[in-house]
Parts: sequence; C-alpha cells; structure tokens
Amino acid sequence: MSTGEVVRKRIYLALGVAMVAAAITLAFLSMRSVMEIGGSCASGGPYEIARQCPSNSWLLFVAFPLGFVGVGLMALGRLPGGASLTLLAWPALFLSLGWNFLSFAFAPPPPEKAPVVGWLICGVMFVVMGGVPLVYVISNRRQFFWGGGAAPDPDADRAAATAELAGALDGLVRALRRPPGPAPAPPSPWTMPLPGPPPGSTDPDDDLTSTLERLAALHAAGHLDDDEYAAAKTQVLGGDR
Repeated sequence: MSTGEVVRKRIYLALGVAMVAAAITLAFLSMRSVMEIGGSCASGGPYEIARQCPSNSWLLFVAFPLGFVGVGLMALGRLPGGASLTLLAWPALFLSLGWNFLSFAFAPPPPEKAPVVGWLICGVMFVVMGGVPLVYVISNRRQFFWGGGAAPDPDADRAAATAELAGALDGLVRALRRPPGPAPAPPSPWTMPLPGPPPGSTDPDDDLTSTLERLAALHAAGHLDDDEYAAAKTQVLGGDR
C-alpha cells in the first residue's frame, strides 16, 4: 500500500471517529434535555401542546445520520489487517443512552418519584444491548480487530527482523572468507572430439570420407572457422584421425 493510500485512510478514520463521537454526544445531551421535562414533548402543529420540546431536542435527529456517516468513514479508514473500530460504535451508543435511562429512573424530575419502572426497564435493555456485544467483541478481539490472526507483537517482529539480518550478515562473512577457486579454462575448439566413424564401418576410405563430410558440416555450421577447418582437414588427411 502506497503512502498516499495510508494517509487517506488515516484521514477517513480520524474523521469517522470524530463524527461518531460527536453523534453520540449530541444524542446523549438532547435525550437528557427531553427526559428532564418528563421524557416526552411536542412542537408545532394545530393542537394545544402540553409540553414544548427544549430548544436543543432537534439535535437528536441530526445525531443519527451523522453517526451513520462516521461509521462509514471508519470502515473506509481501516488498513488491511488493522483493527476495526466500527464495532465499538454500537456499544458506545447503547451504553450511553442506557445510562441516561438508569440515571433518570432513580432520580426522575418532579413530580415523578423514584424509581420510574418504565425508564428502569429501558435502561436495563439498553445496557444489555450494548454490554453483551461489547463483552463478545472484547473476548474475541483477535478475530474482530485483526482478522482472526494474532495481535501484532512489536517485540516479536523486531526479533524476527534481527534474526534475518544476522543470517544475512553471517552468509556474507562466509562468502568473503571462502578462498577463491581456480578460474575456469576457456573452451578450446580442439577439445571437441571429432565424431567417430559410423557403426559397422570397416573401410578406411569410407571412414576418411565420412570424417571429411562431418568436418565440412561443422565448418558450414560455424563451429569451426576457416583456419581451424583447414588444420583439422590437414590433420585427418595426414592420417591422424
């Protein structure tokens, strides 16, 4: 992965985390403002409204779209094999809203008297909905955060890199200490054995003719230059087969 891609993914991740945190904060505060006036309100419309909504209650409708966009950016910002922080958005949302229900269940606004059973039930449900996934994710953190592999261990990576470097240096030292071997001798055309007579041939004239023909074929194929061909032919005609 190129440096530009890593930087772009880090920007996505930072923006996503900021947007999810802002969304949860907005939902938490706007929910508390509504619960402080009894947990229900209304605004606008042709009917007489018994309880007007607080001025910041509209932030609750902004929080959830903002959170969805933030989770998408967090998913885009995940590096291959890196930790996935998107799995923590669900527990963070439900545990924070569950805390609101529980706190107002035991300390409700007047004229309510504690405990408020309806809010207590909602608080327990929200805590379970957020706490159970959180415990499951933490207990299986290797699978969720690192794709089923082992968590990164900087010490182990450093030790493996050190061992690899030591092996490379040892091989280099051995190569430098090894005495140089004899240089290979250059090939000589005279080391090439001349082809022998064909099997079953006993006539010297046939042997001489076939040898000359094979020398001519070698010369025509470029294996012998003119001088080598002339020397070999003279040698064969002189009786040195």
